[in-house]
Amino acid sequence: PGHGSSRADSHKGFVDITRYWQPEELTPYRNLIAGGMADMVMRAHLYHEKFSGNSGKQLPASLSPNWITGVLRSQLGYSGVVISDDMEMGAIRQQFSLEESIVLAVRAGTDILLFANTARYRAGLAGEIVDVLVRTARDDPAFRARIEESYARIVALKSQLAR
Repeated sequence: PGHGSSRADSHKGFVDITRYWQPEELTPYRNLIAGGMADMVMRAHLYHEKFSGNSGKQLPASLSPNWITGVLRSQLGYSGVVISDDMEMGAIRQQFSLEESIVLAVRAGTDILLFANTARYRAGLAGEIVDVLVRTARDDPAFRARIEESYARIVALKSQLAR
């Protein structure tokens, strides 16, 4: 979902759009995707109880396979690159550990993880992120396959933009 129906700022904390969101908010995405004008889609850190999944956690759209794989890819037919919003925004940072947010986002179908590193600057943050990705990919073949899918999408986008 976009921020159209949100009543709060996901930079600051958890935002639940369940009561306000309408399916019509997908119309711009549907139209852009159908018109071949959506090379990348940024997923918001907004929560909707219907699409959170059954993980036992309140997963925002950016960490939810129900949104990314279900709605965006299956229902809307999007096959391009999915980028997260800043993974250090309050909606993520206050609810999930660094490792948990990275693993959930990748498993959900996010291709590019965006870290602005401005919430609490850490010089070694990039290395921490790489360590989580490498360790999880080494231990989990399905996770490694997801990273390879993301790599293929990113390379395809770069090739398209180079023309």
